[in-house]
Parts: sequence; structure tokens; C-alpha cells
Amino acid sequence: SNYGHMPDLRIGGVPVGKVLKKELDERGESLMTYEKKVERSAAGTKSEEGSIVIVIITDAPLLPTQLQRLARHAGVGLAQVGGPASTGRTHSGDIFLALSTAAQPVEQLSPEIKLKTLNPTETYSVDVVKNESIDAFFCAAAEATEEAILNSLVAARDGMTGIKGRRVEGLPVERVKELLEKHLVKV
Repeated sequence: SNYGHMPDLRIGGVPVGKVLKKELDERGESLMTYEKKVERSAAGTKSEEGSIVIVIITDAPLLPTQLQRLARHAGVGLAQVGGPASTGRTHSGDIFLALSTAAQPVEQLSPEIKLKTLNPTETYSVDVVKNESIDAFFCAAAEATEEAILNSLVAARDGMTGIKGRRVEGLPVERVKELLEKHLVKV
């Protein structure tokens, strides 16, 4: 959950982060994220930026090129909750991976001439999802990514204390529910 900026947080299309940030400012409170200043190196680059790793695992029989496309759709889910893709920020180091656990039985060809020094040739018979019907997987990757990020935020609702006693407050889940209900988003 240590990723992104609070004002960018969107849940169900509702700009929850902007509202929460405004409420914090009105009360004179802040999160540690807003108290620390991002240091810049001599080259002018940010020295403290978050990165995210998203791994999508499926048992669908997908080819490597299809898995690459599936991994790219994780960025859609990230953008839906206000990740850098939705705000124009660049976060180098973001990694999206996708892999398939689909079973691929080994078939062994029996050569007509048996050579004692060479191993027999083996092939795979592979059933794969047609490119024309892969859209459902793309939607699922985006939705699963969005849901995983939101689950992470809810799980960290009590906040955390890090090195040298630095504390970051968690997401006020009950207040978020109120905001979503106000905008007719069911949770």
C-alpha cells in the first residue's frame, strides 16, 4: 500500500483521495507522506519514489505474447485507483508480470531411425485461447489488479510504524464507505 499519492486515489470513480486530503488539511493534520519532502539528487531526479510489482497468474492456456498483453492490462487496474498512469506521473521500476500454469503434456516422437547418441525429439500439443476471445482475460486482469490494491489499502487501515518510529496513518475505511455511499457506489 506504499504507492501513489493520496489525492490521486479513486475508488469506484469517486475522488476519495482528494476529499480525504482536503479534510486532513482543514483539521490541520497530515500524513507522513505529506510531511517529508522528496529529496532531489544533483541530477534533479527524485530519490524517493514508490514502485509496484504486479503479478498475474492464470491457469488459462495463453501464449507468451498473450501473457505480455495480459500483463500490460494490469496498468489499467492501477490507473483505476489513481496510479501514475492516470495522473501522468512516471514511476520507473514498475513491473507487471503474467504467467500461466496451464498443463502442457509432453508428447514424445519416435524417430524412424533410432540413434543411440541423441535424445528423442519431444513436442507439445497446445490448446490456447484465441486472440479473438481474449478480451475477458484483459478485463479480469484490470479488475483483479484494482481489487488487490484496494484490499491492500483496507488491510493496512490501522497504519504502520516504520524505521525510527515514523508513522503513517492508514485509510479511514469507515469514512471512505460514507463517501462512496454519498456517490451511490455500493460497497
